[in-house]
Amino acid sequence: MSTGHPIRAGRTPRAALGLVLGVLVALAAAPADAADLTVAWKANDDEVTAGYDVEVLDLEGELLQTLDAGDATRLVITDLADGTVYRVRVRPYDQWGHRARTPSRDLVTYPAPRVDEVLAAPEPGRRGEAVLRGVNVAPGARLVPVRAGLRAGAVRVLAHDRLAVDVALAPGARPLAPGDLLVVNPVRRAEEYLNVHRELLDVDGSGSADPADAQVVRQAAGRNAGEPAFDPALDLNGDGALDEADAVMIEALLAPSSPPAGRAP
Repeated sequence: MSTGHPIRAGRTPRAALGLVLGVLVALAAAPADAADLTVAWKANDDEVTAGYDVEVLDLEGELLQTLDAGDATRLVITDLADGTVYRVRVRPYDQWGHRARTPSRDLVTYPAPRVDEVLAAPEPGRRGEAVLRGVNVAPGARLVPVRAGLRAGAVRVLAHDRLAVDVALAPGARPLAPGDLLVVNPVRRAEEYLNVHRELLDVDGSGSADPADAQVVRQAAGRNAGEPAFDPALDLNGDGALDEADAVMIEALLAPSSPPAGRAP
């Protein structure tokens, strides 16, 4: 369905052919049967371009949808199929509705890292290893509990779709379910990422981020990825080393100018 301006015969915006399209974010937190792509492009430096249409096509070139981004240079395309290749094309338009012809780029939506099934888990009131079936869980991933009465520890990737994690369930709690654990794959994390996923600042598992978390990181400083005592949960910037930079990131995000820290909803 087209939501852009009507196309009229006329001159093409002169700077449109210099458009650059790139992917900034793919699948931040998508449902199991859908995916999101965030695309960004370089703005045209002229006085002609009034806005941009973003066209989504299949591999055969059939137009699936047209989204009007206005004068923005970034757009989130939602509700795409999981693990599918799409062609995306950005077309600048002028105030009269003339559109440029620009090349498309093939972009793929990767499955969101997630837990699909609990294969084995300790009973409530006990601590032990849970075996899970998951999707797109990378070595070094962290599982963050998203319900009360559940703690999660070290993660081991057993196969491309199997992982094990140390968990503890409070007495009287309901059994472990797939939606109880958020999968966070190891990536180099900017402060903007951590400001959104503030539950990652709670490295001591107390339930909220506070200065004690920075102290935990400092006590582990000097350890590197691959060493037995290395804990990827303490590597806030994802560079493979536990050092002062990780502790400083926690303190910076806990500063009064940052939003209140705590678990993400």
